[in-house]
Amino acid sequence: HTQALIQDIERLRLQLKIEQWLVVGGSWGAGLGLAYASAHPNACLGLVLRGTFLGRVADIQWFFQDAAQLLPDAWWALARHVPSAQRGDMAAYVVEQVLHGDPAHALALAQAWSAWEGALTDRRASLPPSSSGTTADAALLAKYRLQSHYLAAQCFFPPEGALAGCTVLGKLPVALLHGRLDWICRPQSAWDVQQALPGSRLQWIDQAGHSPYEPPMATALVAAIAHAAQHGQFQNWGQPLPSGD
Repeated sequence: HTQALIQDIERLRLQLKIEQWLVVGGSWGAGLGLAYASAHPNACLGLVLRGTFLGRVADIQWFFQDAAQLLPDAWWALARHVPSAQRGDMAAYVVEQVLHGDPAHALALAQAWSAWEGALTDRRASLPPSSSGTTADAALLAKYRLQSHYLAAQCFFPPEGALAGCTVLGKLPVALLHGRLDWICRPQSAWDVQQALPGSRLQWIDQAGHSPYEPPMATALVAAIAHAAQHGQFQNWGQPLPSGD
């Protein structure tokens, strides 16, 4: 569970005798980094969060349901494995079946899930991999069973997701990077983190999606970490929270 992961991270810091460190994470790692920092703010020099996944019900529903409007044909390649009566709550059905369903059906769903994830990452439809009956199938199913275990419990977060408890971060330097074309984790998530942390700075990355390997995102990520190393803060980096009326 998430609390155990946070404890593991802290054990690593203590084992390595690091007094404070910069916490960097992307996607689920960004949500986990935010949760870790909220639990251990005094151990953190700051945070660099890319394509943040907050683990809220709306974030999970976006991936399995609402993002269908972007690539309806690619979404259908997943939805066709789900009974029509269950398509109103795709996440619940897929997660349950991957965890506890018939092994052949669970594998088919995991393959379709992987293809849907790839389609949203690449912003174009892609074909699910064919079953090979090898250890690759077992590895793929294990990966999505692990994800299902967390998603079934809303990542073991309260309703507000990884934002829970982040008010303790105070003036901790926080840099947010989010691709304008991120179809996996909505840009709204980065906006919500910045709203919750008025001292944070946000940089929108044009022409970039969710992958850290797209050149605009990779360049921006390296620059943000270098900025933290040089300045120890993000005052002159990214955009501040817009002031209200």
